[in-house]
Amino acid sequence: MCCDKHCHSLLFREVDDSSHSGSLSPPLTTPIRAYLYIEMSGPFHRASNFKIDNLEIVQANTVTYAGKSALERLEEHISPGAAHNSDERCDAPKCHPETRAAVQDEILSWITEGDSDAEPKRLLWLTGPAGTGKTAIAGSVAETCSEQGLLAATFFFSSFSGSADRRSKAFFVPTLAYQLRKHTSLQSVGKAILSAIDNDPAIFRTRLKDQFTELILKPFRQLHAQYDTSTIPKVIIIDGVDECEPLSPPHRPFTKEEAQIAREKGHLEVLNLLLDAVRDPAFPFRIVIVSRPERQFTTFLTETASNTTLKLFLDDKYNPDADIELFLNAKFAEMRRRYHLPTSWPTPEQMSTLVAKASGQFIYAATALRFIGDGAQLPQVQLNIVLGLVIENHSERNPFQELDALYLHILRACPDPMATAEWITAVDGEWHLRRLPAHFWRQFIEWVPGEMERFLGCIPSLLFLPPPEDRQSPIRVYHKSLHDFLTTRNSTLVSVFIKIYGPPHQWPRNSVGRVFRIIQNKGPVIPACTQQDHEEFLAHFLSISIAFWSRVKTSEDKRIFLSSDARWWIDRYLDADERGVESMWYLLDRVHDPLTHITRIHQLFKCLSGYPSTFIVYIDLKYRAKYPRILLLRLEEHISPGAAHNSDERCDAPKCHPETRAAVQDEILSWITDGDGDAEPKRLLWLTGPAGTGKTAIAGSIAETCSEQGLLAASFFFSSFSGSADRRSKTCLVPTLAYQLRKLPGLQGVSKAVLLSIENDPAIFMTRLKDQFTELILKPFKQYHGQYDASNLPKVIIIDGVDECEPSTPLDKPITKDEAQIAREKEHLEILNVLLDAARDPAFPFRIVVVSRPEHQFTAFFSEIASSTRKLFLDDRYNPDADIEMFLQAKFAEIRRRYHLPASWPTQEQIAALVSNASGQFITAATVIRFVNTRAHLPQEQLDCVLNLQGENEGSVLTSNPLQTLDALYLHILGTCPDPVATVAWIRAY
Repeated sequence: MCCDKHCHSLLFREVDDSSHSGSLSPPLTTPIRAYLYIEMSGPFHRASNFKIDNLEIVQANTVTYAGKSALERLEEHISPGAAHNSDERCDAPKCHPETRAAVQDEILSWITEGDSDAEPKRLLWLTGPAGTGKTAIAGSVAETCSEQGLLAATFFFSSFSGSADRRSKAFFVPTLAYQLRKHTSLQSVGKAILSAIDNDPAIFRTRLKDQFTELILKPFRQLHAQYDTSTIPKVIIIDGVDECEPLSPPHRPFTKEEAQIAREKGHLEVLNLLLDAVRDPAFPFRIVIVSRPERQFTTFLTETASNTTLKLFLDDKYNPDADIELFLNAKFAEMRRRYHLPTSWPTPEQMSTLVAKASGQFIYAATALRFIGDGAQLPQVQLNIVLGLVIENHSERNPFQELDALYLHILRACPDPMATAEWITAVDGEWHLRRLPAHFWRQFIEWVPGEMERFLGCIPSLLFLPPPEDRQSPIRVYHKSLHDFLTTRNSTLVSVFIKIYGPPHQWPRNSVGRVFRIIQNKGPVIPACTQQDHEEFLAHFLSISIAFWSRVKTSEDKRIFLSSDARWWIDRYLDADERGVESMWYLLDRVHDPLTHITRIHQLFKCLSGYPSTFIVYIDLKYRAKYPRILLLRLEEHISPGAAHNSDERCDAPKCHPETRAAVQDEILSWITDGDGDAEPKRLLWLTGPAGTGKTAIAGSIAETCSEQGLLAASFFFSSFSGSADRRSKTCLVPTLAYQLRKLPGLQGVSKAVLLSIENDPAIFMTRLKDQFTELILKPFKQYHGQYDASNLPKVIIIDGVDECEPSTPLDKPITKDEAQIAREKEHLEILNVLLDAARDPAFPFRIVVVSRPEHQFTAFFSEIASSTRKLFLDDRYNPDADIEMFLQAKFAEIRRRYHLPASWPTQEQIAALVSNASGQFITAATVIRFVNTRAHLPQEQLDCVLNLQGENEGSVLTSNPLQTLDALYLHILGTCPDPVATVAWIRAY
């Protein structure tokens, strides 16, 4: 129903929930209700409590929809394509019959009979160089295990997949949990998994370790005696862990070195998780890990996990040459039948040469066979071309030399090699492009009929190009080594290609040009044959165009875009995708200044004048409802997931190195567990000390220990350095604490009271901090004070980095530096007063640890309440030098292992000098280690550089400055940058 021109574009959807009041179990027959907040004029402005048919609108800030079950939420976080039997993997490589039999038999024997080994090992690492058929073996073993009822779960990582979720660790644990719960022999475990999600819908945003514990280990521990281990599957197979990629931070892309470090940390996080699993007696499965033998895998699986791991390396022991020859013979037999060739072809000498050229790489054999049989010339001629390719530089020790030579020959034979290379990288680049049908790419690429065949039809040995009548199948590049060859492989042959055709970053210009032509044409350059064809093309184009539009940079690009019919495209987005306006908003933001008000849209795009303002508000709509699970989701929307001690965002956060900071940790833990026995019990502890003394590391370690011992009630780690704005604002503090507290066992009544507070006042999150804390935490605990056993509850809440909480900047005007400092101090004091009120309330059952620098507002506040507060100052009493030395020794041991350095390095005198110059600052020691461990020079040279810097400072009069050595190191590092001034400017801007 449309009552006003200002509301005709609002898209209300029917929901299955019903209205209610005051109850968490609503009847199912009352009218449907939706909540809406918009900037709108007309008769509905500020109207409330009126009905249109079955829709009741009230002034609020949400649009509510039916809530999702735990299974639906779990399904949203899985990677369907990562399962061994997924549709996405229907063409994935499998072992050719009778090949790789020895290694498959060894793996299957370990799965079924491994418990009878003299020293049983529950982790198997299958490894070998790229191209040796690891994924094919894993796929074949998974298939066999599935047929025999041995397969519990699988995850096939793939950096080459069209699905982003197959190269991210974020979907790893939910996918395994989803597969495990499907087994009929594990129904009780499946129910426990769903119960864990119902209890904590934000579980998917915690660290991998905590996801695995809550969704897999705890259900198996809880129900260990309720299933027969002899009837359940035996093995989980994880392939391609080395292809798991990190997510770049939201504010900037990784540098190459940062990306590599983050990548290795992600791999180690997965490996540690799997090692913990197989060491847990309640976990009933063996695990197969498949990866390349990269350094982090070799170090971890042959050292850290050596007692638990069986290693299978695909080397000559498994005779790959014999398997490759068997594979070649079978394929050449097919070719002889197809072309009616004599059985004497190819000759034994030709076969031997091909096997030798393969260097154990199955991918070379497969590519060579596709080239020989592609029909461009007779197979005999094609085979002679392959055998005749000459490697000019035999000094390179590169197993891909022959493969690269073959790729180079195939590409150079194309009519337009540069265009072919460009379209390979475009079609096979971003994950969301790989899944699109070839029919779409045909319409996208072709300005003249036949261009698709010209550019990509010339390389049938490298990719599969569906015929024009196939409207669904995607283009499929046979192996990711082709993409590596074009973009990352470092070899003489790749250099030849780049020298002739230019570096990869220069290639995508044609694709951008085609996007703008399509924008102007409102469709493909060559008109579609039918209206349905046109609509299908636009649907695909709308789904990917933002990836191209984000490249809008030049004035010509902007002119072309702005000359198009923006209103028509926005209408298309609204029709095609519920997130359409959000995408369009993103695009306009790239072309102009950030657009934060609807009126500015009208000012910038005159073509939108008269169009209802309400359509823009669509980007702010959230799917929510009013009942228990959905009230919890509403609370979840206001938390800071990254601020919890065990969040995925904090997986690399500092922790105390083992055995360091033991004295201060023991003192805090003693206060947490036994503080009530003090002569004057104090329920608030302030941990403080100068910058760099390791406060956050101590807080993180304490939180970890308390969590393991069941002592941690909640935590919030502020961080002004985080990529998440909600970790440097007070806005999410109380909702985050309330969310964590309501998960605690034994507090069901408190949990219900928290949700009722939200139902009674949906705007509670916009009130003062004090009122939020009262309504969401204090009142629920007061209400149920006598209904839980306080002795069984956790003991402590930890709030770290309160000094890093920043005030919100006013929207109407900038504030001066002095005003910002005053506002900042007020925010800190507001938080401190809320925590003090809580600690003084007899109904509040927890102790509180506050961690901050000793800034004057904190010092003054805690001095005034000294009788209620325990203060720990990190000074010489806690012997930081001994801890720093222990930290340095451990880190240098890691560097020695990495670079194969002698045990005599560094000398004890060098360690002593580093400890002395650290002046009790852990940050100095940590920065020195990172500097020494960079690949700019050898570690010995980097260490000498640090020690020389320290020597230069010995005569300085500024010896009272504990950060003197750190400042000198910062100065040296910045001084070696190509443009130090620009580097400093960007650091300050960031």
